[in-house]
Amino acid sequence: MSKLTVKQIEHAAPRQTEYRLADGNGVFLRVRPSGAKSWLYCFRLPGSRTLLQMTLGSFEDVSLKDVRLLLPELRKQVAQGIDPRTARAAVIAENTQAISMQDLFDVWLEFIKLAKEVTPKWITQHEKRWARHLKAPLGKLLARDITRAHLATVLDGMTRKGIKEETRKSLTTLNLMLDYGLTRHLVEQNPARLLKPKDFAASANRPRDRALTLLELRKFWNALDQAALPRDGLAKTSTLSPITASAMKLLILTGTRRGEITAMRWDELDLDNSKWTIPSTKTKNRLF
Repeated sequence: MSKLTVKQIEHAAPRQTEYRLADGNGVFLRVRPSGAKSWLYCFRLPGSRTLLQMTLGSFEDVSLKDVRLLLPELRKQVAQGIDPRTARAAVIAENTQAISMQDLFDVWLEFIKLAKEVTPKWITQHEKRWARHLKAPLGKLLARDITRAHLATVLDGMTRKGIKEETRKSLTTLNLMLDYGLTRHLVEQNPARLLKPKDFAASANRPRDRALTLLELRKFWNALDQAALPRDGLAKTSTLSPITASAMKLLILTGTRRGEITAMRWDELDLDNSKWTIPSTKTKNRLF
């Protein structure tokens, strides 16, 4: 059977009734009375006499070359007893359900807000980090299609800007959101787990191993007392307010974090028993 040519297709004029032009192997060009032209694939599944057909698209959207390239896969599916219409519907459904990286970030953020396992400050930092560094290059990409190359390109760009700490923390954000997507079957892998901060010269600084001795703490305590003393009613650059001096002394006595001291509330204090209870919502590890 002779094959169609592009010229034949372009010159196929409409008639009063629909008609078809064969290209061979079950492929036909359908020409409607309106002049619309579309591709059809006609087939029979093994063991069945029923003639089935599926639309492959309009001639405007799918070229003759495209149809011929698609045909071997369709014939292979039919030979295996697979209805290509069902296979295509499954692909369309999968693509419809696929979410973008922006969608994944949004649902992950909603989850951690509802779980209340981290502080609002921690959540805000992730939001800002995503908006500043990650949203533009990654937000519109499908989460399931994200690769190490995508992530490395973004992180390399941050490294070139000299924002080492933000690069490291951005990798953490990506890891957490992709881990969430992995457990929800929104992605099939987490490529961020194969990347390390050192790959982008963004390793964490060495932890502080210098601690003040008791003698040094005593000197510091005395310096706080001296700095907090009034100076004849005149403000001096070395003068501390009693509140600031007291806060620093609490840091020495309790070993708490600076933010926990500054966020202290009266209802957290039991003055009769000299006890201060920090709510888990304010602590970094979410523990009392």
